[in-house]
Amino acid sequence: MANAVLNRFSFGEKMIKISVIIPALNEGKYIQKTLKSLSTQSFKDFEIIVVDGNSSDDTCKKARIYARIVKQPAKGVSLARNTGAIHAKGDILFFTDADTIVEKNTLRNIYKLFNDKRVAVATGPILPKERVGITIRMLYSINYRSLVKLSMLIGKPSFVGSNIAVRRSVFERIHGFNKHYNTYEDCDMTIRAGAHGRAVYNDNIKVRSSARRMVQWGMVKYLSYTLPNMLNFYFRGKSYDDYESIR
Repeated sequence: MANAVLNRFSFGEKMIKISVIIPALNEGKYIQKTLKSLSTQSFKDFEIIVVDGNSSDDTCKKARIYARIVKQPAKGVSLARNTGAIHAKGDILFFTDADTIVEKNTLRNIYKLFNDKRVAVATGPILPKERVGITIRMLYSINYRSLVKLSMLIGKPSFVGSNIAVRRSVFERIHGFNKHYNTYEDCDMTIRAGAHGRAVYNDNIKVRSSARRMVQWGMVKYLSYTLPNMLNFYFRGKSYDDYESIR
């Protein structure tokens, strides 16, 4: 549970519509670009909450210009996201990562989509923000879309944590992210959220995220980790606990 609010910054003067929640741990190298992309959104009625896991770099210094900072000493991305949601004021929660660029109209498109009260949870394209080879680009753009569409067809809408919008009332009803998952916590949450309304893939809800894990690991290591982990999650309801930090 967060125990200290260091600063606060929100866009819009009236009731907040969207709360953007970003977990961060030593992301000083990346987070400023993420926050700048949010500050230039065409939609203005939102707040930014950065949940800091006791960073030892300049993450907080860079973030406090744009965001409300909440401290979360306990480790775990699920705990961080849940803590952000506790402090959020918006009716819609948008989860993204500290190394992700949010396209200019993404929040506006989320707001429009959620005007349909049947929508519970949504995602959209996740593209690499770096210049990468064709293999990585295809994995990001084509495979993510295909896997999401397939997961929706079988009634298990599985979305990635760098691009998830969820209705707050649904998030609270399902008690947020499961803190016992260290990987696939995002897919677990969106599957449960999808049971309470429509799960949507929308091409206009777009982000660009860092491909640093794929680049540093290489495709063989990346696929040898992710594919067995995916099967483990879908067929056994479990996921790997170990997940190497990439800075």
